[in-house]
Amino acid sequence: MSDSGGYISIHRKITNHWIFEKTKPKSKFEAWLIMLMEVNHSEQKVLMQGEFVLCKRGESLKSLDTWAKLFNWDKSKVRRFFKLLESDSMIVLKST
Repeated sequence: MSDSGGYISIHRKITNHWIFEKTKPKSKFEAWLIMLMEVNHSEQKVLMQGEFVLCKRGESLKSLDTWAKLFNWDKSKVRRFFKLLESDSMIVLKST
């Protein structure tokens, strides 16, 4: 087996498969994969509090509560995880 790197494709619907355990708390790696699958794959306008917000490719307008439910974590763990990712230049956080 070669260690030449590369990538693999994972369909976003993998989270609907039986192998994806929805009820257990996710590892950091699983949470990262969920984030990659949940962000926008194309630009779209979203109505938020009576105003349109442009959510670009690779962005998300999900709340900390929503991410917490997806990861089966509490909100403070999500906040710490996002800060950790931001400190490693993996994400950019913006409050909306």
